[in-house]
Amino acid sequence: MSDRNHEQYMRAEACALSGDVEGLGVIAASGTDLSALLFEAAASGKGRTLSTLIQAGVPLNVLDASGRTPLDVAREAGEKECAEMIRRGGGRHSFDVVRR
Repeated sequence: MSDRNHEQYMRAEACALSGDVEGLGVIAASGTDLSALLFEAAASGKGRTLSTLIQAGVPLNVLDASGRTPLDVAREAGEKECAEMIRRGGGRHSFDVVRR
């Protein structure tokens, strides 16, 4: 990750943690990939961060290196509330994303 990307990622993380939907939306619109932050929040039950990411319009149907979506990751981690939040936001399981 370049220094600029790392800086943007750290800024995005701060926005997500503080609930700054507008700031996070600006960062996402700049093309910064926020999928790592999304997967981390899904796996570790960080509901506030996840909610901010969803409200900012961060894509939910991305695949990680193992071919899983954030919904898959939340379910596998036993984070039922996060999984439901992702599902309500339009997130799908990997088998639904891959079939499209």
